[in-house]
Amino acid sequence: MESMDSSKQAVVYLGAGPVADEQCRWLEQAGLSVDQATDITRFEKMAGGGRAAALIVDLSPGDSEITCIDAVGRLMAGLAAPPRLIFLSERADQEIRLRAVRAGGDCFLLKPVTPPMLMLHLEPALLAVTHGYRILLIGESPGLLSEEVPALQQQGVMVKQIENVSQALLTVINHAPDLLMIEQELSYCRGDQLGRMFHQLAEYADLPVIYLVADNASITDVSTDHASEAICPGSISRDELVDRIDRLAESARVRRNRIRRLQTCDVVTELMNQQVFLQRLERRIVVGNNPQRVAALLMIETENIHQQHPQLSPQSINHLMKMLASQLAALVGPAELVARAGDYTFGCLVTGRSDDEVRQLGDFLGHSLSSRIFDVENCSVTIGCNVGVAMTHHTLDSGMPLYFLAHQACDEARLDVSCHVNVRVLEAVGSYKKNQEQQQLLSLLEDAVENSRFRLVFQPIASLRGSADEKYEVLLRLQDDSKELVSPSRFVSLADDHGLMKGIDRWVVGQAVQTLRQRGNNACFFVKISPGTLADTGFIPFLKACLERNSVAGNQLVFELSVASINAGIRQAAAFSRQVVRLNCAISIEHCDSDLDVARLYEHIPATYVKLGGDMIRDLEGDHGRQLQLVAVVQQSIEHDAEVIAGFVESAACLKLLWQSGVQYIQGNFLQEPDEALGFDFGGSET
Repeated sequence: MESMDSSKQAVVYLGAGPVADEQCRWLEQAGLSVDQATDITRFEKMAGGGRAAALIVDLSPGDSEITCIDAVGRLMAGLAAPPRLIFLSERADQEIRLRAVRAGGDCFLLKPVTPPMLMLHLEPALLAVTHGYRILLIGESPGLLSEEVPALQQQGVMVKQIENVSQALLTVINHAPDLLMIEQELSYCRGDQLGRMFHQLAEYADLPVIYLVADNASITDVSTDHASEAICPGSISRDELVDRIDRLAESARVRRNRIRRLQTCDVVTELMNQQVFLQRLERRIVVGNNPQRVAALLMIETENIHQQHPQLSPQSINHLMKMLASQLAALVGPAELVARAGDYTFGCLVTGRSDDEVRQLGDFLGHSLSSRIFDVENCSVTIGCNVGVAMTHHTLDSGMPLYFLAHQACDEARLDVSCHVNVRVLEAVGSYKKNQEQQQLLSLLEDAVENSRFRLVFQPIASLRGSADEKYEVLLRLQDDSKELVSPSRFVSLADDHGLMKGIDRWVVGQAVQTLRQRGNNACFFVKISPGTLADTGFIPFLKACLERNSVAGNQLVFELSVASINAGIRQAAAFSRQVVRLNCAISIEHCDSDLDVARLYEHIPATYVKLGGDMIRDLEGDHGRQLQLVAVVQQSIEHDAEVIAGFVESAACLKLLWQSGVQYIQGNFLQEPDEALGFDFGGSET
């Protein structure tokens, strides 16, 4: 601390009262120069001088908190080099935390805050740190920033320049730059119009942008927002340009990280929040091949602390919940999934343990949490809790049945005064009920085939390599009696078992070809083919007549064969593939996952495309082994002149890895959910 420049030791503290006074005195004793302001006007004057390394805002209770945050946000936006900003508050709700982040807050601490804790969060502002950034430069002028780029590179900044705006979005997705620099006067649009396009996308709403304006132009004509500004490069020094980049990129990076954490974590306990926890449970729960192991969900419900201990303030109750969460996480261990599942409820997903181990864990958690004495507000309290345990020996397509059973077990534990831990085992659905549901669905299918009650929806398949080819996958939907759509996962296997899929496939192909005739020669549809159609000797003549009748070229159709269908009848699949290829149609192998030897299939199937399944794409960014398997599949496909489509892409998180591995196309809800309209913009212009 003694070796640091005095300007880096200055702290401006907004707050009044004994606690604020004590914290300021402690910071001064630690060697900091502290200016204390008791009102926002004086605070703005002190902070506006630009000398402070950090600002501390102690939010007092009441309606003035939001007003204070907004005022601080305006102050931060006007500073050339905003210092580190720390908010202290008694409120723990999401609204105030998000406002604090948007205002430029680096840290949000729930009061009471001890001086050592405050000092811990001040340290980053008191240390000189040099950052390197990735900048995407979008501009047409030759030699744009030719003198400034070497200076940026000397500062550790990486700069990539592109001229084609159609590649701008794809480059942002693939390279995840920290900042955009856009030439304001482009031939195809204004720079600020392009910047607003990026900021309208949720993934890039906070991506910082610097608009480069010609020296003889006015920067006041450029439309900027919270994450952008305009400059005339010729009128500022290189050091000032580097400072602006550092300020914009660093604040945006910190803001994105904190917002991402707010979206996934509970604001009080800092555990995973309920929404994310339920999303995780909706995914498939795998028990494994060992019948001695189970998947278990433990719901730990504490008593209603507000009712049982009315003498405690809301602040103390939040503090209690945070201590309970900390102890629970320590007892369970880092290997398990722990979350706040309700106001006074925690959830814990456990896999790979035996029945006895899960029961022992439930007893251990119930005893440990109920027997602990907590000291708050000069009084000692104990917190009673009940534990509901739901276990299954079966792999589940969704964890929600386990979730509801665990809540039921928890309710029963609450009612049983003799035992506060209740264990339930999830059994398979009764065969009678299952057969009854299948019979109803079969009747619906037969009626739909007879009366054409199916509908088609389309999902775009977009290029990662800049191609504007118009590709859609054709997906089938069934309407039930109440006009609700039924997913194919519920009816396809049943229809195939009863010989209905051959007729359904022909209906889908006929409708798809008619749509292609209306759409034009640039469109290409991917159509799924069932195992029954592979053995249908009448399908190829039907297809040929359908194409000729509608004057549609064969290369506008790609038939998708699942790996399961191919493996079930390799000779039929190979014969079918050869016949459709003679009609200039193409073949795609779909549902290719990490354990598949794709090269073996290419020996029999003349595939033009291979589509990766959800098991390959899901959590790709966190699984190094799966990333290596992805590269292997792509390399095998390249060797056999096939292009790779990554299906089930739900977010931008995995796009960089897909790009780097050589994947050519992507499909999934990240681009667009299936829709009856063919409205996706493949080429960067309106369709």
